[in-house]
Amino acid sequence: MFILWRDSMLFWKKRVGGEIAYYRLTEWWLNSLTENDRHIIRKTYRPMMIDRALDEGNITFSSQSVLAFLGVLAEWFKKADLYEIGKKILTEGEKHYDSNKNILDQHFFCLSAIRVYYTNRDNDPEALEKAIYYCKEQIKLAPKAKKQFLKESSSKTLPVHTGYKQLAIIYEKQKRYAEALSISEEAFSEGWNYEDCSKRIEKLKAKLQK
Repeated sequence: MFILWRDSMLFWKKRVGGEIAYYRLTEWWLNSLTENDRHIIRKTYRPMMIDRALDEGNITFSSQSVLAFLGVLAEWFKKADLYEIGKKILTEGEKHYDSNKNILDQHFFCLSAIRVYYTNRDNDPEALEKAIYYCKEQIKLAPKAKKQFLKESSSKTLPVHTGYKQLAIIYEKQKRYAEALSISEEAFSEGWNYEDCSKRIEKLKAKLQK
């Protein structure tokens, strides 16, 4: 029985190509996802200029890391009816998070996780806490991410920092105004989300004075 199972796995492994094979995700693809999951992923994940499924074809080079790939992939599955697949993709991404030493890959993986989990906060009782976790994780990365963004940006400006912004929104909705203000002031002082933070700071100060 074991030999039949082993031979079957070897057969299917040989048939897996594309990004899945390139990023060495074949074991995950075959063992952690159902056949229906794989069918939905093939049908749903169709980036521009690519006319094949992500487990087809022969890829020999990509400048994108496996962590970056999984983060981008997960965002295709943030709608409620696709969310269970999105979670499986993020769970696999978590396994590659610490071993990836590219600070911006980690930053953008956190961004994807925040978007997927926060979008589903009303249909998964654990999603909000997961979103908060990744907000805090992205904020923890902020000093190093800032240096890297400024190093790579010709305009020397920082992009929107979703971790700061989303966590402030969550705290404000929870009426934790002092914490929301602290987060917003920290982001503002570091140069993130300038316009958004300045408005939010004034609003939160007004709420705290009532």
